[in-house]
Amino acid sequence: PVAGDNPLRIGSLGMWHSVATLNQGRMVAGITSAQNPADASEHFIYAIGGEDDAGEFRADYEFVSVSVAGPRDQAVSDAVIGQFEEEDMLLPSPRGELQAVTASESNASSLDGQAPQIFLLGGQSDGTDSNQAVFVAGVNADGHLDDWTQLPTQQNAHYAAMGHAAAVFNNELIIGGGDGGNPSERTAHTSIVCGAGCPPPSVANNWTPMADAGGEERVWMGHIAFRGFWYLAGGLTTGNTPTNSIDYSVAGGAP
Repeated sequence: PVAGDNPLRIGSLGMWHSVATLNQGRMVAGITSAQNPADASEHFIYAIGGEDDAGEFRADYEFVSVSVAGPRDQAVSDAVIGQFEEEDMLLPSPRGELQAVTASESNASSLDGQAPQIFLLGGQSDGTDSNQAVFVAGVNADGHLDDWTQLPTQQNAHYAAMGHAAAVFNNELIIGGGDGGNPSERTAHTSIVCGAGCPPPSVANNWTPMADAGGEERVWMGHIAFRGFWYLAGGLTTGNTPTNSIDYSVAGGAP
C-alpha cells in the first residue's frame, strides 16, 4: 500500500481508474484475454465485434497490451485496431452478443506447445451465417490475431446461443444459458482437438448436452471460469425478471 494509506479490506476493490480508450465505442462485444506466446509478462485484452453507437454490429476487433512487472505494477497500452499484414482482420459478418474465450496450455493441454487460441461462439449477425457458428484464431506475439477460421457446420454450437455464457477448461469448450436470447438452463460441451493441421484447432463433432446441470434459467448473466469451477451470476430469468442468484458447476475431465 501507499505510505500513509490503510490497506484495502479483503475482497474489496480500490478506486477505478481509466487507463485506455477503445478506438470504437462498442457494447455486447466478445471480451477475453490471452498471454503473449513469446513473453509471459505481457497479456492482451480483446474486444471483438459488438454493437457500435450507430446500432450497427461490428466485424473488427481491438486490443490493449498489459505489461505486468509485479503484483501491483501493470502498464496498459493504448487500444489498437486488430490488423495482420496491414489489413483489418474482419469476421465473415458483423456480430454482437457473442462470447469470446481463450484456450491455452493452462486450460487445454491438447494445445501443448501452441500459441493461445481465441474461440468465438454464437451471437447475432448481420450476415447469413448462423449464430451457432464457431470461429477460431491464434494469438501472435504482437497481439494481432491470425485469420479467423470458421469451423465446419458439424462443429457448430449445440444451440443458437445469444446472451449466453461460455468457458474453456479441462480441454472442453462449454456454452450455457441464453438460448436465442431467451432465459435457459441449456448447457453443452465439446472437446478441443489439436490434430493434423493444428493450429488452428478444431472441436469434436456433435456437442454433448448436459441435461442434468440444474442451474437457474438465465440470459445476459455475468460468468467466469475459475480454478475448475464455472460461476454464473445474475442476468434475466423466466418472466424477464432480473435474478440475484449465483450458480456454480464443477468442471469434469482432465486438465
